[in-house]
Amino acid sequence: MIAAGVRIFVCTEPLDMRQGFDRLAHAVKLKLGEDPQSGSSFIFANRGATRLKALWFDVNGYCLLYKRSHRALGAMGLL
Repeated sequence: MIAAGVRIFVCTEPLDMRQGFDRLAHAVKLKLGEDPQSGSSFIFANRGATRLKALWFDVNGYCLLYKRSHRALGAMGLL
């Protein structure tokens, strides 16, 4: 559950989904002009919007959620 008042930013440029915690935090600074440790959530997608990554910072460090759409399997000929 997302707490009330949490800001959510969506990067509108497609991003390479091989990027991890540090490169995504750097992209937050460069592409969005925000502090990745501000408590906000940052959402990134690949070119086809079949894969999403969400990055946020909590008291223990960075958290990363990675989601692949079921449409991605059909696009790869696996369904």
